[in-house]
Amino acid sequence: SKAVKRRGFAVPPLVMRKETTLPIVDWDAMDAHAPKDAKPAVLDEFWTAAAREWLNALRLALGKQYAIRESDRFLLLSPLEESRAKVTLDYVERTRKRILRVLDGVAKDSEIGKVCLLILADHDRYYQYVSNYYPPQGEFSISGGMFLQHGYGHFVFVADEMPVMEPTIAHELTHCMVQHLRLPAWVNEGTAVNTEHRLCKNYRPLYTPDEMHAKHVAFWNETTIQEFWSGKSWLRPDATTMLSYDLAQHFL
Repeated sequence: SKAVKRRGFAVPPLVMRKETTLPIVDWDAMDAHAPKDAKPAVLDEFWTAAAREWLNALRLALGKQYAIRESDRFLLLSPLEESRAKVTLDYVERTRKRILRVLDGVAKDSEIGKVCLLILADHDRYYQYVSNYYPPQGEFSISGGMFLQHGYGHFVFVADEMPVMEPTIAHELTHCMVQHLRLPAWVNEGTAVNTEHRLCKNYRPLYTPDEMHAKHVAFWNETTIQEFWSGKSWLRPDATTMLSYDLAQHFL
């Protein structure tokens, strides 16, 4: 494909990773093509242009029901009809501003391209995509959304009604906006959970405080608590992740 002209510089043809189930850019290879010694605004536009080209490649692979839409700081690829896509972009923009207020001095916007938000039609498409970021073997916990901090950091979600998606968006957007900090997993997750609960008033816990206390007492010991501190407990394919999230939010 031809290079794409943007504001006086060219975005070169995208370098794609090999053997992926859907088009994914080799962002490390693209670093060599970024403008040298450029101002932040120029770099932001370069990477935004590259991200647009990537989303277009994904759109072609996913099918004609998918479309790309854009707001001030986000690029959205989804099968949502235009009105629902606009509601989604409006929500992520509002949530971005709220996170900046709630985590004043901690959270900050990305300055190297607009944030990409992928909403996939169903769980099959979702796992087809996110499997490209997992190790080749192993068991992994189920999810309906995540922030992938690989190369060009981006979100991926399963399409659902907004009240269902809102807590996940708030949680994962928090991760995105503190990614410039070197945080231990438990601090990162505790910050995201507390911010999610503060911003999403429809949060309803699955268990009472007494029930959660009993679960914590039954599970944590000298061995399992080390998995919490190291971050491994969030990778387990069982209910342990729920206890890890709950413990992290109480430590912060």
